[in-house]
Amino acid sequence: MADLNCEMDKSKDTSVGGEAATGMNVGDRFSLLCHSSSPLPELNAKTTDLLLEEKDKYALKLLRWERRSPSELSLEVVSYRVGENKISAAQLVDDSHSLLLNDLQFTVVSVQDPQKPQEKPFGPIGPVRFFPWAFVFAILIMLILTLLPILGWAVRRWRWRKWVREVIDQPFQFPPHQEIHRQLRLAQRKHPFLSDPQFAAENSALQEALRELEGFLLVFITRQYFVPARHWTTRQLIRRLKDQAPELDEARLAELQMVLAELAKAKAATTALKTQDLAQLLRFIRHAADGLIISPRSVGGELRSSPQSVGGELRSSPQSTGGELRSSPRSSGGGL
Repeated sequence: MADLNCEMDKSKDTSVGGEAATGMNVGDRFSLLCHSSSPLPELNAKTTDLLLEEKDKYALKLLRWERRSPSELSLEVVSYRVGENKISAAQLVDDSHSLLLNDLQFTVVSVQDPQKPQEKPFGPIGPVRFFPWAFVFAILIMLILTLLPILGWAVRRWRWRKWVREVIDQPFQFPPHQEIHRQLRLAQRKHPFLSDPQFAAENSALQEALRELEGFLLVFITRQYFVPARHWTTRQLIRRLKDQAPELDEARLAELQMVLAELAKAKAATTALKTQDLAQLLRFIRHAADGLIISPRSVGGELRSSPQSVGGELRSSPQSTGGELRSSPRSSGGGL
């Protein structure tokens, strides 16, 4: 037997929109007037709640309650379950009391008219279906974009080592500094105009001597600092030497840059090349090689690798070389 007999309180319409309590909308509040045949116990206002079965947990929810008389309670409730609701075995409980309610029955309707559903500006979104190969292509593109820089660095490093090996694996008789001085002395004997510009020489001999002088300097730089000087531009070479050999001051690097610029100008001169120009270039090369010797390095052993990129440009440009070839800022002392 129920401890409380509850029925809709039709004298007080608390529903939203003025609908009758027997046909309220979802979320509308309504009152239950509950009577008992005997005085009701004192309930704890803070812990009093409706205890429902699991299937009815959204059918009825207690919002607040009040005692009208010793045997009468008013419960304000709300329902969130659409349709015909039949609730049995509901209990009004607190931390020490439990009152069984009679079976309840009421109808809750949706706020939306099923005959005239609300129009939406857009159709349903999803489920979105992707062609499986799209993921494969996306992953491949990401892998390619990730691996390209690494592959480019590896290729440049391999090419760098290959170019340097082509030079240092040659059977040289002496260390780099001694070897270039020996080669310059041999060149002076082979081409007398390198020691005495008064000697006459054909243009072909001048071009041959120019190629030899340039080769001596580039091979020396490659052996001394393990950089592919023959395959790099002047800007790349100077920038690499700045990074690899901080002991080389700006004056030494500027002198080397000037010598390389003079060599480039001489190669472009072709028929205008003079014996005085080549004699002066020899002195420049000898002096620049002396300036690049700070701490001699051994050529033997494994070729050292560097993680730095081979490419790139320097911000400074080679010095202008107008008119006659310029003399070295240092005293060169002429030939040997």
